[in-house]
Amino acid sequence: MSASTTDIFELSHAAVDEFAALNPTAATAYGIEGHDADWDDLSPAGVAAQRAFFADLAARARACATPTRRDEIAVRVLLDECELAIARIDQGDWKADLNNITSPWQGIRLVFDS
Repeated sequence: MSASTTDIFELSHAAVDEFAALNPTAATAYGIEGHDADWDDLSPAGVAAQRAFFADLAARARACATPTRRDEIAVRVLLDECELAIARIDQGDWKADLNNITSPWQGIRLVFDS
């Protein structure tokens, strides 16, 4: 299937697997099998990989055909999520994400508690 005719819902399903590979602790928390023994890369290189994933996903979403209003809405939702993730990375949120309730370290601990 060419990029210009890619179905947004096929792309979204594929993106779940790609996201899970980059975020194995989230995958485990969401019940996605196959990532229980893996850890997120919280290094600057891992953050760069996250940003590249979201930028590439946004580009692929923009290339999706939108023959129906449903497709248009799905593309917009996916783009909004990608843009939000990229903005958080670009403004450096990942450098200061250490707190008592929801930080990467609590996510790691949650894997053991689940």
